Amino acid sequence: MQEYAYFARLGALEAAVCAENCTEAERGETIEFIESAVGSLIDYAEHVIRQTLAIPLWKRRCEGYDLLTRIEDSMHERNRIHDAAIVSMRAVDRLCGIYGAEPIFLLPDGDPSEELVRIAAARIIGALSAEAYAAGTGEDRIGRLS
Repeated sequence: MQEYAYFARLGALEAAVCAENCTEAERGETIEFIESAVGSLIDYAEHVIRQTLAIPLWKRRCEGYDLLTRIEDSMHERNRIHDAAIVSMRAVDRLCGIYGAEPIFLLPDGDPSEELVRIAAARIIGALSAEAYAAGTGEDRIGRLS
């Protein structure tokens, strides 16, 4: 069976949270927070895919101000979602520190608007998306589902 680095690290964080001496409600809230944070990464990946597929179509059927507005609106939304993903990645890594788990994302220090941080986050999200896709479509999926 294929081992997925980000999935393994997320699993280690979940195990550390579950091993913590806290109430079931606190555990549940923390796991829900992790799920929500990972969801923001999925939101970014989905937006990038949709935008990448949509822009050529917009260019074929729109022009001038309409085209410009569509692209600008999409880029603003992409930046907003990207910023949220960066904040989520850093929050999950802080949780790793709290629970004694290995950090998952290891973004460089700096403001989310800095290009180095944005590029690193995009690459990590791309790798995580590739892992998720491979895990959901790969041959080892049959073994996990049975």
